[in-house]
Amino acid sequence: FAVFNSVGTNNNLAIRDYLNANEVPQLFVGDGSDALAAPGRYPWTMGFLQSYRGEGAVYGRTIVKARPRARIAVLLENTELGKDMTRGLSRAIAGKGPKVVESESYEYTASDVASQIAKLKASGADTLMLFATPKFMLQGIVAAHKLGWKPQVYIASVSIEPTIMEIARANAPELTKGSLSIAFLKNPNDPAWAKDPAVALYRSILKRYAPSARPTDVYNWYGMTVAWTMVETLTKAGRSLTRFGLLRAAQSLNVRSNPFLLPGIAIRASRTNYFPLASVYLCRYDNEQWVRSSPLLAAR
Repeated sequence: FAVFNSVGTNNNLAIRDYLNANEVPQLFVGDGSDALAAPGRYPWTMGFLQSYRGEGAVYGRTIVKARPRARIAVLLENTELGKDMTRGLSRAIAGKGPKVVESESYEYTASDVASQIAKLKASGADTLMLFATPKFMLQGIVAAHKLGWKPQVYIASVSIEPTIMEIARANAPELTKGSLSIAFLKNPNDPAWAKDPAVALYRSILKRYAPSARPTDVYNWYGMTVAWTMVETLTKAGRSLTRFGLLRAAQSLNVRSNPFLLPGIAIRASRTNYFPLASVYLCRYDNEQWVRSSPLLAAR
């Protein structure tokens, strides 16, 4: 009937043509690349995450304000994730002071990125963008630490899950403290949300349906966030479900009541907008939690 929240750029691109040819909804893809948000050509494929290009632009606009003379080094995965974030960053800083002085890419099949980090350090950069998935983000942090490099670090939001950050902190606490990223989800591990009804709901659902799942794993929280959105879409489509009806429901979402999202973040889509999450917060890691450090920001 539909494919829901399949993860990854390459995985989704591999099945997109088939699903669109057969008019099967490919909804709330776990990806934020521009390649997968093409409603004119692929109307049956809709993303869920904020635009990766928009995420890069948030970092760029932040640097322009806070570090106008920044010399930026970029470690990027050689996929749409890394390329889109780098494009967004570059566009946001163009002609405004900060400069990208070195970029190094890696293949997602690579074994290590230590050599790339060494080249980035040699550039004299004082700011490091880790546009990388968790394994390579961790390798990058460790490599920078071993080299004694202490840049301001920005971490792609796909790699900031608390358990991953604990590993990074254990290996390079001087780099993780004060590192920056974006967030759109509440963190069930943050004491600030201890009495939030959404946390109680989350824990009760996990206990009933996935008792072996770790409540502290924020990827589980993300899963429930997007599942809540899918249920909302199915409800909106009505009792006589059709694939076309489900697609139309997804294309007309305008929801502010998802309890798992941070305050003020809405889910909106239309026939021309296939990035339902368009707002985020900049967050700073204090070596305990990610702490919001900005008002709501546009991530387009």
